[in-house]
Amino acid sequence: MASPGEITLLALGPLTNVALALSLEPRLADALASLVLMGGAVLTHGNTSEVASANLYNDPEAAAIVYQSGAPIVQVGLDVCRKAMIPTAQWDRIRQADSATLQFLTRITPHIANFYAGRSMLNPGTAVAYNDVPAVAYLFAPELFAAQELYVRIATHDELTKGQTVADLGNRWGQPPNARVLLDVRGAELTALFADRLITKFTDIS
Repeated sequence: MASPGEITLLALGPLTNVALALSLEPRLADALASLVLMGGAVLTHGNTSEVASANLYNDPEAAAIVYQSGAPIVQVGLDVCRKAMIPTAQWDRIRQADSATLQFLTRITPHIANFYAGRSMLNPGTAVAYNDVPAVAYLFAPELFAAQELYVRIATHDELTKGQTVADLGNRWGQPPNARVLLDVRGAELTALFADRLITKFTDIS
């Protein structure tokens, strides 16, 4: 609260703690420079249900509190995550790096790929879904993304739609936008940047 407009909060999981913080101190919403959260699906399907992403599905009530708080939300959802999966070519670059850390990363990554493939969410051997990567990348490379300012509500009561980010694309509700929703990304540039940063960072310290 001492430095309003200087802090960006990055939320990579369910929004339980963020909702609690905003409930205890509502002024936090105005104090943040932005609240970048990984979650949501507007123009694509969900990954936990047909319409909801895992982070918002797991605590939709908390997500609803956050979206109605007035905080400057940047929604980094499945609309961009699905366009920024890390392809095999970039993993080959990472695997060849002289780094124990990156060798460990490439050994555990197939487990993630197999999880998605097992749920028919990704073709085996093509790419890996690290959905946190676009959210982190937005902090230092926002120019890679295309966004739309939208009014978004979170479905909380119906089991069929629980956790859905319902965006007012047609302005039927007549409400001012409450989220900057990322809808597109230059995926090839982002995934190359991801590999470059990892190789540069961890090759130097290994």
